[in-house]
Amino acid sequence: MEKPKVGLLLLSGEWFSQIGANKGCYKNLPDLIEKDAQEINKSLGEYLDIVNPGIVNSREKLNHALKKFKEENINLLLICYLIWGEDYFVIEALKELPEIPLLLWCYSPFQQLPRTMNMVDLFRSSGPVGAVQASGPLKRMGKNFGFVFGSHQNKETIKKIVDYSQAAKLAA
Repeated sequence: MEKPKVGLLLLSGEWFSQIGANKGCYKNLPDLIEKDAQEINKSLGEYLDIVNPGIVNSREKLNHALKKFKEENINLLLICYLIWGEDYFVIEALKELPEIPLLLWCYSPFQQLPRTMNMVDLFRSSGPVGAVQASGPLKRMGKNFGFVFGSHQNKETIKKIVDYSQAAKLAA
């Protein structure tokens, strides 16, 4: 059986670089987020045909991603906030891909939160804030969507994503 084709929308806020969260004591944060994105792609790519246009943190990158998803005729849109970001990304995606099944991933880079956290860890683990924030507009717009929580390292989380993707492919 052919693998489901999943559009992986990895989101990071525009505000991230605007506040300087890529300099000084935060200089390693962009690399950590990029590494998280690569690990997510690797974890899912074993089971799914992933269409990954890279981390989206601007309207320009969002437009590129949505165009790629349309060209690739994805079965499912998997939205994953790597760090807290603007909800307009999700609103625009829904407008452009209204018929595509959607799974919102409340992503954490950690299987278990560290005992102590610094500001880099705090920013890096802020993705659930974006996911919860995005769920509001999705509900208001009447979009049915799935929801999954966890780390890319959690086998149960990955299984839920794969199962949802397979169901979306069968429903297409």
